[in-house]
Amino acid sequence: MKKSLLAVSLILGACSLKAQDAYVNVGVGYGFGYPNEVLGTETSIDGSGNVTDKNTYGTLGQGLSINVYPGLMLTNHLGLEMGFSYFLGSSITTDEFSMTNANTYSTRKAQSNQFRIIPTLVYSTGKEDMNWYGKFGLVLPVTGKTTVDIENGYTIGGAPFKEEISSETTGSLSLGFRGAFGFEFNLSESLGFFAELNSTNLRIKQDHTSITSYTANGADQLSTAPTYAKEIDYVDELNPSSNNSDYNPNVNTGAAQEQLAQKTNFNSFGIGIGLKIRF
Repeated sequence: MKKSLLAVSLILGACSLKAQDAYVNVGVGYGFGYPNEVLGTETSIDGSGNVTDKNTYGTLGQGLSINVYPGLMLTNHLGLEMGFSYFLGSSITTDEFSMTNANTYSTRKAQSNQFRIIPTLVYSTGKEDMNWYGKFGLVLPVTGKTTVDIENGYTIGGAPFKEEISSETTGSLSLGFRGAFGFEFNLSESLGFFAELNSTNLRIKQDHTSITSYTANGADQLSTAPTYAKEIDYVDELNPSSNNSDYNPNVNTGAAQEQLAQKTNFNSFGIGIGLKIRF
């Protein structure tokens, strides 16, 4: 009896394993920065001295992604994927200032690149010709940086003066979520096409910022600056022992300045297309 039960179990297991299907999805996508939040402000002062302020909205999650998703269907309806995605963010203007009479302006733009690992659970309708699917996964940015470029222009003694500052910020280990809904259809026995709508929810905590370039009218200002003026470490608390002049008058200029950490919004809602290659 036990042998018979074992045989039946092996047969059922073999039948279920027969549904396994190894594949890799290769595609591209574009994410729109949504749901958004306040990124900064746009301020203008006209010739009469009237001031206009308004918020700028968005996220740094807007941009292009290149994706490779190896996967395995465990049954006709359930599968697993291990996604690898390179995100090339769009340049986003977060802050602007202009003063008409004084020929004064300032702009701040941010742009991010990331390499992400995305382990994903897949649910499929299991149809052969036209298949609908849903996905839910985690988003783990393992490398990446956000570049911020600032340009300030004004007049000194009747002569134009321009500052250009660039910095790079890296983040702490963060975890986000990604969901998708799409369809795929077969082009051949081993090749299919897919299209999907997807959403990413991701916020990354700041870890470190380095100023990489600082020029005034084209002249380098960074080489002679102390570490305190060009490096920032982000912390969760500032107190009289912190390396921050607002809290501690005896700062160490040979070490990075400390500032309170914030989280940056990389949320997006986007589309994706690509090819499914079966093995």
